[in-house]
Amino acid sequence: MNIKWGICALLFWANVAFSDEPARLEYSSATDFTDISLTLKRAGHAVPANVEVSVSLSPEAKARTQSITLLAYQKYVTLYVDGYLINTAKVQSPLGGAFRFSAPRALVSEWMSEPSREAIAVQPTM
Repeated sequence: MNIKWGICALLFWANVAFSDEPARLEYSSATDFTDISLTLKRAGHAVPANVEVSVSLSPEAKARTQSITLLAYQKYVTLYVDGYLINTAKVQSPLGGAFRFSAPRALVSEWMSEPSREAIAVQPTM
């Protein structure tokens, strides 16, 4: 019986030891964010190549975020927005429906160059 328990313990700890790959939180700015606010410049901002972004999540993205961060509690999660790797951090508590992150200016420039759905909808066609 001791050998059986020893093998079970070995398999359990091997699984824990080799599961260091962070969970992935992937967002599309077009569908997952209901509100985006940018801080382009702030006194004492450490990295001028980045922009501070505050977002509010859609209900679907909020539910997905809460479930992933709850399952990854005290583990690492990698955040991607529109295919850009934003950050990898250890989950201290489940995320809610709004949060902030630092994004590369290239990503923000991409957001600004894309016409919004509202702007397209009100443009007259001939």
